[in-house]
Amino acid sequence: MISFQTENKIFHIRTRNTSYLFQVRESLINLYWGAKIDLQDAGSFLRGGFHSSFDLNTNMERDEFPCWNGRSYTVPCLNLQRGETRYLFPKFCRYKIIAKSNGIETLDIFLEDKKMMVDLNLHYQVYEKYDIIARSVTLTNKGEKLQLTNICSACANLPQSGEQYLLRYVTGKWAGEWQLCEQQIHTGLMEIQAKRGITGPHFNPSFAISDNNAAEEYGRVWFGILGYSGNWKISVEKTIFNNVHIAAGINNFDFSYNLASGESFNTPLIV
Repeated sequence: MISFQTENKIFHIRTRNTSYLFQVRESLINLYWGAKIDLQDAGSFLRGGFHSSFDLNTNMERDEFPCWNGRSYTVPCLNLQRGETRYLFPKFCRYKIIAKSNGIETLDIFLEDKKMMVDLNLHYQVYEKYDIIARSVTLTNKGEKLQLTNICSACANLPQSGEQYLLRYVTGKWAGEWQLCEQQIHTGLMEIQAKRGITGPHFNPSFAISDNNAAEEYGRVWFGILGYSGNWKISVEKTIFNNVHIAAGINNFDFSYNLASGESFNTPLIV
């Protein structure tokens, strides 16, 4: 179920067992992703983000789809260039909720950067019965030709807490596939990726992040699987303010795509 609270401008995506909340502010800010809650319980997520004169707004670390603009320093989901201009400040314009069909309800978020003359459409396909949210992005160029150098399918932020998170992912080789790797998420950036351009066993385009108490049948686990292989990247970043940020999509290594006026670029799905 998808709803929008007009008073606080909060989107609430609910599945059978989970809640996903983000809010319209100067940009879209992720509030919560975890076990199902009521919207009235979201008050603690609406706090200001001032820390010091060096960190005026730490909430920017929880941007729903961060674009490179020289103000937010987490891993960006979108980089592009037209001439000498590279900064992006897309603003919320409107949204559309598409009623459930074949068990899928859809939310489309429409953002626009009038100066750069680009539209950004964030897609959320909700499979309520299965606790699944499938996400992707459409970028449309309304101005002169631009160069796209990085675009992710989505990013997500874990609940902010002082507890330690554990990252799991799968690697492999011929006759040694599906090797489980585990590591604690510490402050900094960790990436798993493929650059070969073909499918293979070396890295699987997926991740699972859990709290330290999670096991096979209990505990909290957040996961994602990218519907793309051969040339992908998943970035997991923990900031000094304990925000854990995941960005996933097409690998920006040696990537460049010219987008002519009127053309659109669609990213692969991540669920």
